[in-house]
This record gives sequence, C-alpha cells and structure tokens, in this order.
Amino acid sequence: MQHKLTSILFLFLVAVGNVSAQDDPIFTDRPNVTDAIGLISKGTFQIELGYFSNKIDAGTNNLTSKTIPNYSIKYGLSDKVELRILGTYLSIDNDMETISGLSPITLSPKFALYEGLGAVPKTSLAINMTFPDLGKREFQLSEFSYGFRGLFGYVFGKLSWDSSFGFDWIDGNNAVNAYSSALSYPLANRLGVFVEIYGSGRSDYLHGIDAGMTYLVTNNLQIDFIIGKNLNSLVEYTDFGFGFAWKTGN
Repeated sequence: MQHKLTSILFLFLVAVGNVSAQDDPIFTDRPNVTDAIGLISKGTFQIELGYFSNKIDAGTNNLTSKTIPNYSIKYGLSDKVELRILGTYLSIDNDMETISGLSPITLSPKFALYEGLGAVPKTSLAINMTFPDLGKREFQLSEFSYGFRGLFGYVFGKLSWDSSFGFDWIDGNNAVNAYSSALSYPLANRLGVFVEIYGSGRSDYLHGIDAGMTYLVTNNLQIDFIIGKNLNSLVEYTDFGFGFAWKTGN
C-alpha cells in the first residue's frame, strides 16, 4: 500500500510539474551530503523525498539501514531566510531484528550571507536543531541536539565546487566536526553529475565518497540517483539512493 501511495504521489507531482513549471529551475540539497549554497526564493514551497540504503559489513555485525522516505520540506520565508523541516522513516536490520519508525524531527533554517566575489566564495549558514522524545523510542535523543554548517560555493565556468564545514552537539556530548566537498558538472541541458567526499573528525566515523546524477524533468521537478562507499578499510559499507524534488513558485 505504501509503494502504491508513493507511485501515485510521484505521478501527481510529474503532472503538476508539466503544467506549472516556473522560469527558474529547481535546485536541491539532495541527494548528496553537501547542502545547496543558494536559498529558494521568497514564497516558494519545496519538498524533497528519497530512498536511501546503507549496508555495513563489519564481520559478524552486519547492519542495513534504510530511509523510506527521507524528506525535507522547505519554505522561502524571504530571499535571505529558508525554513526547513527534515526527517526520515527509518528501518534498521542487524541480522537479528528489524526496527522501523519515525526518526526525530530536525528544524534547520538556512541563511544567505554573501553572494561571492572573486576569491571570496558564495556563503550561507545552515543551523540544525533536533528535539528529544520525538519519533520511535529506539531512535529518540535523550537531550536537545544542535549544530551548524557553513556552506561555501565557487563556480568555474560550468564546473561548481560546493563545500560545507561545521559542528554538531548530539545528546549533550562534545562538539563533533563534519565536512563535505562536492564537484558538479552539467553533461547536458538538464542532466548533471557530481562526485563528493565527506566525513567527520570522530575517530569512529567512516569517511566516504559518493557520486551520482540529477535530471531536471521540468523547471520545478528534479529526479536523482546516488551511490557511495567508505574510505576506511576497517569496516566496509556501501550506499545507494534515489529520489525527487518538486517546487511551487511565484
């Protein structure tokens, strides 16, 4: 039933996109780790949905996690402020049991800081705030958690280089830094490809690399695909995902 509803929603968004495309093409935070540097315009509503699978092979402790879906709901409050609600329906399988349910909701406003000039990159700031005691009990946080990402972007002709760096304070623990950096290039008028590295300063965090593509179905509907793997030889993991994004506009 869930798959049928997802298919109906997708077909509806395709139909709406074909009849109400806006002049400005959609841009998204998905499917990679690095968020978009730009903000959606004032009065724009945008929804981004996707499937993502992560398989970890750690000898006798194999683990598979899936988000069905992961979602980001956005609204352009002004040309300088974008409001975002982030979350997932998460399923975790550790070969002995499967746990599924809603993850905690994250509020994540994004602020435009600088448009960029010469060697100074285009810059924005994303703040994330995740609340305890929300979602399925096994996925809940014990304390209010928060963090931020500074987002920086350069454009060299058709090639774009976007990066992020920031810190997270999760469940009252010490700050953990996180980074990502992505190169993207348009292969055709509506088809783009990207490659990205990402990770964290934590010793137990797996740094990774991913690559994928995006396709602009209409100016307000995008579909995407991503694959990835870790850069740590101690534990093997692979990523796979796909999804779409749709926007309204003025």
